[in-house]
Amino acid sequence: MAVGAGGWQGELLDLEGYLGRIGFRGERAATESVLRELVRAHVTALPFENFDAVLGAAIPLDVPAVQDKMLRRGRGGYCYEHAVLFAAALERLGFRFTALHGRVTLGSEKATP
Repeated sequence: MAVGAGGWQGELLDLEGYLGRIGFRGERAATESVLRELVRAHVTALPFENFDAVLGAAIPLDVPAVQDKMLRRGRGGYCYEHAVLFAAALERLGFRFTALHGRVTLGSEKATP
């Protein structure tokens, strides 16, 4: 699915807060080197956590809710939360990208939908 301007709610992202939280001080340009730096900074600074899912709590996936949890409250997030936050940042920085969905099937002999 190709996503254009506004598709990831990038306009709602506190870009300064996000870049500060991940410790990114690099150039703000849609280049391969910046993408590599952003990925490294994101995965280093923002942990994976699924406490809410384990507790059965609702997990909103809109940018304001995700950035409140991961930027303002200093928590981590699960895969979809990371994807929403990172995609919003990429959109704000001018990257054009295609979103793909994946699934882990460890131990499975046959991939299922």
